[in-house]
Amino acid sequence: MPGDPPPDRPPDSAPDSRPGSRPDPVPDLDEAARRKRRRQLILLLTPVSLGIISGYVAAALTPTLLQKDGGHPLALLALDARNRNLILVSQSVDFLPYFLVGFARLLFTDPFTYLLGRRYGDVGLRWVEQRFASLKPTLDMFESIFRRAGWVAVALAPNLILCTLAGASGMSVRVFFAANILGTVARLILLREVGDVLSSPVDAVRRFFDRYIVWTTAASIILTALWFWSERRRGPTTENPAELADELEGAIESAEERPEG
Repeated sequence: MPGDPPPDRPPDSAPDSRPGSRPDPVPDLDEAARRKRRRQLILLLTPVSLGIISGYVAAALTPTLLQKDGGHPLALLALDARNRNLILVSQSVDFLPYFLVGFARLLFTDPFTYLLGRRYGDVGLRWVEQRFASLKPTLDMFESIFRRAGWVAVALAPNLILCTLAGASGMSVRVFFAANILGTVARLILLREVGDVLSSPVDAVRRFFDRYIVWTTAASIILTALWFWSERRRGPTTENPAELADELEGAIESAEERPEG
């Protein structure tokens, strides 16, 4: 009726138009998804980064860590369990710590690179191939084997590229880990036996390091620096996991923006 007061406005019927009022912020879903993906990439790439850095440290300090008197052969194995180091430390470390440390170090990055391939497919694989070009000869050698029997390739050479390839190809988690673990166990046992056969020359190498520890360590550091420099010359590289994540995220976004067909 005329003169009656207007009914109250339902609180949610219209936005508040009072001066200075602001609507509730709407979250940017694309930006939130991007931040989540970047966190996932950093988690996946941090072990890879640590593995690369520890490899440089092991190469530079091999004479110091391997010397017969006062060396730390188990530390060398923890830093880098490549075949050469597995043979060199085999007779100076008891079997159980040799096996446990070697096993953990060899499998350290494999689950993460497998997940990288599984999650990002061919884009992740192409990025790993370009970023770690020094591993390309290994891929060329084992890729044909992988097409016929992927588990054989994973068992024989589970490096960064092949583990990413296993994930990108859709290899099941069970097959991947079974092949990887069995191949790693066989590798440790075999190289332990090789180290036993070569115990005399290995012992001679360690005595040589003892005698010329300053010179051999200096030479090892210089050679590692040259190796590092030669890797840098191939293009801009980084071992920082956040920067690696930025590189891979750029590759993923480029692939997402590329028109299909």
